Amino acid sequence: MQNARYERKFFLTELNDKQLETVIKLHPAIFSEIYHERQVNSLYFDNHSLDFYQHNVQGSQERLKIRLRWYDDLENALDPNLEFKIKVGLLGSKETIACQNFSSAGDLPTIHDLLIGENNFASLTKHKLKNLQPVLLISYFRRYFQSADKKYRLTIDRDLRFYQINNNQISWNTKLQISATILELKYDQQNDAEADKISSFFPFRMTKSSKYVLGMLKIYPQVKI
Repeated sequence: MQNARYERKFFLTELNDKQLETVIKLHPAIFSEIYHERQVNSLYFDNHSLDFYQHNVQGSQERLKIRLRWYDDLENALDPNLEFKIKVGLLGSKETIACQNFSSAGDLPTIHDLLIGENNFASLTKHKLKNLQPVLLISYFRRYFQSADKKYRLTIDRDLRFYQINNNQISWNTKLQISATILELKYDQQNDAEADKISSFFPFRMTKSSKYVLGMLKIYPQVKI
Protein backbone atom coordinates (compact mmCIF):
# COMPACT_ATOMS: atom_id res chain seq x y z
CA MET A 1 0.00 0.00 0.00
CA GLN A 2 1.63 3.25 -1.17
CA ASN A 3 1.81 6.27 1.16
CA ALA A 4 0.43 4.12 3.96
CA ARG A 5 -0.08 5.69 7.35
CA TYR A 6 -1.77 5.09 10.68
CA GLU A 7 -4.33 7.29 12.40
CA ARG A 8 -5.23 7.22 16.09
CA LYS A 9 -8.37 9.12 17.03
CA PHE A 10 -9.41 10.53 20.40
CA PHE A 11 -12.98 11.76 20.97
CA LEU A 12 -12.96 14.53 23.59
CA THR A 13 -16.00 15.96 25.35
CA GLU A 14 -14.68 17.47 28.58
CA LEU A 15 -11.65 19.60 27.63
CA ASN A 16 -11.95 23.08 26.19
CA ASP A 17 -9.63 24.39 23.47
CA LYS A 18 -7.16 25.98 25.87
CA GLN A 19 -6.88 22.86 28.02
CA LEU A 20 -6.26 20.64 25.00
CA GLU A 21 -3.65 23.05 23.64
CA THR A 22 -1.87 22.90 27.00
CA VAL A 23 -1.79 19.08 26.88
CA ILE A 24 -0.25 19.23 23.40
CA LYS A 25 2.34 21.85 24.33
CA LEU A 26 3.48 19.78 27.33
CA HIS A 27 4.02 16.65 25.21
CA PRO A 28 7.69 15.55 25.23
CA ALA A 29 7.63 15.15 21.42
CA ILE A 30 7.43 18.97 21.27
CA PHE A 31 4.47 19.54 18.96
CA SER A 32 4.18 22.95 17.32
CA GLU A 33 1.49 24.44 15.11
CA ILE A 34 2.47 24.29 11.43
CA TYR A 35 -0.52 25.74 9.60
CA HIS A 36 -3.33 28.22 10.17
CA GLU A 37 -6.72 26.94 11.25
CA ARG A 38 -9.11 26.40 8.37
CA GLN A 39 -12.58 25.08 7.70
CA VAL A 40 -12.68 21.57 6.23
CA ASN A 41 -15.69 20.48 4.17
CA SER A 42 -16.26 16.86 3.14
CA LEU A 43 -19.09 15.55 0.99
CA TYR A 44 -19.34 11.76 1.35
CA PHE A 45 -20.62 9.37 -1.32
CA ASP A 46 -22.12 5.91 -0.91
CA ASN A 47 -24.41 3.55 -2.81
CA HIS A 48 -28.11 2.88 -2.17
CA SER A 49 -27.24 0.05 0.22
CA LEU A 50 -24.75 2.26 2.10
CA ASP A 51 -22.10 -0.43 1.74
CA PHE A 52 -19.19 1.87 2.61
CA TYR A 53 -20.96 2.92 5.79
CA GLN A 54 -21.86 -0.66 6.70
CA HIS A 55 -18.29 -1.91 6.18
CA ASN A 56 -16.91 0.86 8.39
CA VAL A 57 -19.44 0.24 11.18
CA GLN A 58 -18.85 -3.51 11.10
CA GLY A 59 -15.08 -3.08 11.15
CA SER A 60 -14.48 -5.02 7.94
CA GLN A 61 -10.83 -5.78 7.18
CA GLU A 62 -10.96 -3.69 4.00
CA ARG A 63 -12.87 -0.41 4.15
CA LEU A 64 -13.37 2.43 1.72
CA LYS A 65 -14.66 5.98 2.02
CA ILE A 66 -15.14 8.28 -0.96
CA ARG A 67 -15.49 11.99 -0.36
CA LEU A 68 -15.19 15.33 -2.08
CA ARG A 69 -13.09 17.70 0.04
CA TRP A 70 -12.56 21.45 -0.12
CA TYR A 71 -11.60 24.19 2.33
CA ASP A 72 -13.10 27.33 3.88
CA ASP A 73 -16.16 28.61 1.96
CA LEU A 74 -18.83 25.97 2.50
CA GLU A 75 -21.13 26.99 -0.35
CA ASN A 76 -18.46 27.63 -2.98
CA ALA A 77 -16.11 24.70 -3.43
CA LEU A 78 -12.82 26.03 -4.77
CA ASP A 79 -10.11 23.57 -5.85
CA PRO A 80 -11.98 20.51 -4.53
CA ASN A 81 -10.40 17.07 -4.52
CA LEU A 82 -12.12 13.72 -4.83
CA GLU A 83 -10.51 11.46 -2.23
CA PHE A 84 -10.51 7.69 -1.94
CA LYS A 85 -9.61 6.66 1.62
CA ILE A 86 -8.67 2.99 1.70
CA LYS A 87 -8.06 1.06 4.91
CA VAL A 88 -6.77 -2.47 5.34
CA GLY A 89 -6.88 -3.29 9.02
CA LEU A 90 -5.44 -0.28 10.83
CA LEU A 91 -3.31 0.88 7.92
CA GLY A 92 -4.72 3.48 5.58
CA SER A 93 -3.85 5.27 2.36
CA LYS A 94 -5.45 8.00 0.31
CA GLU A 95 -5.65 8.72 -3.40
CA THR A 96 -6.85 12.09 -4.67
CA ILE A 97 -7.91 13.61 -7.94
CA ALA A 98 -8.41 17.32 -8.59
CA CYS A 99 -11.93 18.35 -9.60
CA GLN A 100 -13.70 21.38 -11.00
CA ASN A 101 -15.07 24.13 -8.78
CA PHE A 102 -18.77 23.97 -7.98
CA SER A 103 -21.44 25.50 -5.78
CA SER A 104 -23.00 23.39 -3.04
CA ALA A 105 -26.02 25.69 -2.87
CA GLY A 106 -27.85 23.85 -5.67
CA ASP A 107 -27.75 20.37 -7.17
CA LEU A 108 -24.63 18.51 -6.12
CA PRO A 109 -22.23 17.09 -8.72
CA THR A 110 -22.28 13.40 -9.52
CA ILE A 111 -19.16 11.25 -9.47
CA HIS A 112 -19.41 11.07 -13.27
CA ASP A 113 -19.37 14.88 -13.50
CA LEU A 114 -16.31 15.06 -11.27
CA LEU A 115 -14.33 12.51 -13.27
CA ILE A 116 -15.00 13.82 -16.77
CA GLY A 117 -11.75 13.76 -18.72
CA GLU A 118 -9.91 11.68 -16.13
CA ASN A 119 -8.78 8.35 -17.55
CA ASN A 120 -5.85 7.43 -15.32
CA PHE A 121 -7.53 6.91 -11.96
CA ALA A 122 -7.14 3.23 -11.15
CA SER A 123 -8.68 2.79 -7.68
CA LEU A 124 -12.19 2.07 -8.93
CA THR A 125 -13.79 1.91 -12.35
CA LYS A 126 -16.15 4.59 -13.54
CA HIS A 127 -18.77 1.88 -13.96
CA LYS A 128 -18.80 1.23 -10.21
CA LEU A 129 -18.69 4.92 -9.39
CA LYS A 130 -21.88 5.60 -11.34
CA ASN A 131 -23.89 3.89 -8.60
CA LEU A 132 -22.73 6.32 -5.93
CA GLN A 133 -24.60 9.35 -4.63
CA PRO A 134 -23.85 12.09 -2.06
CA VAL A 135 -25.23 11.11 1.35
CA LEU A 136 -23.64 13.37 3.98
CA LEU A 137 -21.84 16.71 4.29
CA ILE A 138 -19.50 17.29 7.23
CA SER A 139 -17.87 20.61 8.06
CA TYR A 140 -15.51 21.54 10.91
CA PHE A 141 -12.52 23.70 11.85
CA ARG A 142 -9.07 22.08 11.94
CA ARG A 143 -5.70 22.99 13.46
CA TYR A 144 -2.43 21.29 12.50
CA PHE A 145 0.58 20.34 14.65
CA GLN A 146 3.83 18.45 14.03
CA SER A 147 6.42 16.89 16.34
CA ALA A 148 9.94 18.32 16.48
CA ASP A 149 11.33 15.31 14.58
CA LYS A 150 8.55 15.71 11.96
CA LYS A 151 7.54 12.06 12.30
CA TYR A 152 4.16 12.61 13.95
CA ARG A 153 1.31 14.96 13.14
CA LEU A 154 -1.70 16.04 15.17
CA THR A 155 -4.95 17.59 14.04
CA ILE A 156 -7.63 19.13 16.23
CA ASP A 157 -11.14 19.19 14.77
CA ARG A 158 -13.82 21.28 16.48
CA ASP A 159 -17.29 22.66 15.82
CA LEU A 160 -18.41 19.59 13.86
CA ARG A 161 -21.55 20.08 11.78
CA PHE A 162 -23.40 17.35 9.88
CA TYR A 163 -25.84 18.03 7.03
CA GLN A 164 -28.36 15.64 5.50
CA ILE A 165 -28.57 15.22 1.72
CA ASN A 166 -32.05 15.07 0.15
CA ASN A 167 -32.76 14.75 -3.58
CA ASN A 168 -29.13 15.48 -4.41
CA GLN A 169 -29.19 18.77 -2.51
CA ILE A 170 -27.84 19.73 0.90
CA SER A 171 -30.62 20.12 3.45
CA TRP A 172 -29.28 23.22 5.19
CA ASN A 173 -32.13 23.11 7.72
CA THR A 174 -31.35 19.51 8.67
CA LYS A 175 -28.13 20.21 10.51
CA LEU A 176 -26.74 18.58 13.62
CA GLN A 177 -23.87 20.13 15.53
CA ILE A 178 -21.82 18.53 18.31
CA SER A 179 -19.58 20.25 20.83
CA ALA A 180 -17.02 17.43 21.05
CA THR A 181 -13.48 17.79 19.74
CA ILE A 182 -11.61 15.12 17.79
CA LEU A 183 -7.85 14.79 18.18
CA GLU A 184 -6.01 12.66 15.61
CA LEU A 185 -2.45 11.38 15.72
CA LYS A 186 -1.13 10.58 12.23
CA TYR A 187 2.15 8.99 11.23
CA ASP A 188 3.75 6.98 8.45
CA GLN A 189 4.00 3.21 8.58
CA GLN A 190 7.73 3.20 9.32
CA ASN A 191 7.17 5.24 12.51
CA ASP A 192 4.73 2.83 14.13
CA ALA A 193 7.25 1.45 16.65
CA GLU A 194 7.24 4.63 18.75
CA ALA A 195 3.55 5.45 18.32
CA ASP A 196 2.43 3.78 21.55
CA LYS A 197 4.89 5.92 23.47
CA ILE A 198 3.70 9.07 21.72
CA SER A 199 0.00 8.37 22.34
CA SER A 200 0.54 7.25 25.95
CA PHE A 201 1.15 10.87 26.97
CA PHE A 202 -2.41 11.78 25.98
CA PRO A 203 -4.83 11.05 28.88
CA PHE A 204 -7.62 10.13 26.47
CA ARG A 205 -9.27 6.97 25.22
CA MET A 206 -8.89 6.09 21.58
CA THR A 207 -11.93 5.61 19.37
CA LYS A 208 -12.29 3.69 16.11
CA SER A 209 -15.34 5.60 14.92
CA SER A 210 -14.81 7.91 11.94
CA LYS A 211 -16.54 11.24 11.36
CA TYR A 212 -18.47 9.63 8.52
CA VAL A 213 -19.85 6.90 10.78
CA LEU A 214 -20.57 9.41 13.54
CA GLY A 215 -22.39 11.71 11.15
CA MET A 216 -24.47 8.92 9.59
CA LEU A 217 -25.51 7.70 13.04
CA LYS A 218 -26.56 11.22 14.03
CA ILE A 219 -28.28 12.30 10.82
CA TYR A 220 -29.81 8.95 9.81
CA PRO A 221 -30.58 7.12 13.10
CA GLN A 222 -33.17 5.03 11.28
CA VAL A 223 -30.54 3.33 9.09
CA LYS A 224 -30.15 -0.31 10.10
CA ILE A 225 -26.69 -1.76 10.67
